[in-house]
Parts: sequence; C-alpha cells; structure tokens
Amino acid sequence: MSLFTDLKEVFTAYAQRIKSLAAADEEIKADLAPLTSAKSALLECLRHAKFDEDGHTYYEALEDALFPSASLESITAVYNPGQNVVYDITPLSELKRYITVTGNYDGGESKTLTAYTLSGTLVPGTNTITISAGSVTTTISVTAVKYWTYTWSYADGLPGDNGLVKETTGTVTETLESNGVRVAVENTSDKRARYYYSGLSSSQLYTEGIFELEFKVNAYGSYSVAPYGNGVRLSASLGNRNGNGVNTAQLAFNTSGVLYVKTGTTNWTLLDDSEFELDTWYKVRIEQSLTKADVYVDGVFVGSIPTADNKESVLRPIFTAYRGVDVTFKAFRMRVA
Repeated sequence: MSLFTDLKEVFTAYAQRIKSLAAADEEIKADLAPLTSAKSALLECLRHAKFDEDGHTYYEALEDALFPSASLESITAVYNPGQNVVYDITPLSELKRYITVTGNYDGGESKTLTAYTLSGTLVPGTNTITISAGSVTTTISVTAVKYWTYTWSYADGLPGDNGLVKETTGTVTETLESNGVRVAVENTSDKRARYYYSGLSSSQLYTEGIFELEFKVNAYGSYSVAPYGNGVRLSASLGNRNGNGVNTAQLAFNTSGVLYVKTGTTNWTLLDDSEFELDTWYKVRIEQSLTKADVYVDGVFVGSIPTADNKESVLRPIFTAYRGVDVTFKAFRMRVA
C-alpha cells in the first residue's frame, strides 16, 4: 500500500473515535505517535477525505491531537504613529492602528497577533502603555499631546482663581454641589452671570477651535423679552474681526430650542426646535472654522451657522445665564488652533 492509502485507512478508523473522545488528546496522541512526522501527508489526506459531512471536523481534531498548539512565550510590539497626533483624550483602542504585535512561541514559531488588549492612561507627555496577550505582556511608549487649550470642571471649585473668569451684575448666587456649580441669577432687568476663560482677550484672533459646555437648567425664570431672555446664552463663536474690533454672535438655548443671531442683527433664527427640558444634562459642542460653526447637542449635529457678515471668525467662548435663570454647569472646555 502507498503511504497515502495507509494514512487514509488510519484516518477513517480513528475518525469516529476522535469524535467520541475529543477530550482525550493524550490518548489519541499516544496511539498515533508513529504518524507525527507525516503532517504533509495528513494535509494531503484532508483534500481527499470524503467520509461524511463532518470529515473536515474529524481531520482538525486529529491534527490538533497530533500537533498541539504551541505555547506563547513572549510578545514584542512596534509602535509607529507616523505623522498622526495622539491626544490625551484619544481612546486606547485607537492606538491599535499604529501597533504591530508579534507572538513568539515555544516551538520557535512567530506570528502577528491581533487578539491583545491595551491598558494604561494617556496624559500630556510620554506614557507607558501595557500590551497583554493572555498572560504575556510587553510595553510601549506613547507620546500624547494636550487636546484642550483650557478645561475647567466643578472639581476645580467655584469659578474665579482657576482661569474661569466670572462677571456678574445684580445678585448672583453660586453654590458648589456634588454634580456641578449651581448659578441662580436675580430676576431683575439687565442681571446676568457671565463666564469665560481668562487667557483669551478681545484682541486675540483664532480662526478655528472647539468649545464644549455641559449644563442643565433648573429653572428658566419669567423674563422673556427676547428669545434668549429666559434661557442660557453662549457667545461661543461666529464672530468677525474688522476695523471696528471683534464682535460676537449669540447662540441661545431655552424652551424653544436652539436659536442663533448674527452680529449686528436683532432677528433670531431657529436652528433646532428640540426643547431644552428642565433638570436634564446637555453637552453642547461648537466646532468653529473660518467660515462657519457646526453645533452639536449630545453628539448629535443640529446645524451649521455661517460666520457673521462673511468676515473672518473669532473664537472667544462666553457662557451667560440671564435674569431669573437657575442653571448648573459642570464642565467648560475650549481648544484653539
């Protein structure tokens, strides 16, 4: 008989046994030890075996018994982000695009791995990130860049000495609570509380940037002379710089939805009619470019606003609560190009 015929007969004889004794790898390996040098013949047998619909399954079980998987001894990793910038807010999972992990086995074999996990924390500067594949680990160094030019949260305390300037008219009550800073404004004409980053002045021009604010309204108050009068207003962007200096458009959030007005006009335009409900947290994000601002609420795009008068834009985020409004805000972030 040929070697192929011998192997085929052995394969046929042991197929049903492997199916019933799938867990008995050591016994199967001992019985078939003389064939452990015939892997190439077994591969040939696979191409010809037509015992039944489970033929391939039997073969794979036989091969696993004869040639058990090697143990992973170590891993190595190469990290190459190229020209891509990694920020301190970049999810670790995104780093996998720049990482090649190689597994080294006890039989001398090496192969590229895709099943591995990353752990660690990204902060501005050099970071050590751990790569794990089973019980085997290695590390890489990742340089991260600060994403936000300025960021404030209620964990930093009341606005004032931490870079977030506050300007108030009338009686304004600020309370540091467990989930943010609560601001209540006197319900009298021309009363307000305004907050902005101290590092920006009206003479600074940024044509691109991002502003994020997280807030909830506890009470809107009764003042409603203008569409924004009983709500929260953001002078976040949309401005223009000309010979007369910098002007800023307005973005308002109240029971009517999201409204905006261009600098130099008094007509408010409805951008989105989703009511800003009481006692509900919202994250508003404004992405400013040279010609427009894209507005997002809780990650959902609600519309674009053209730069006022088609002039060059300026980003100078200002958060304002008007008369009668009771609002809590917990985060103020900005990034300038």
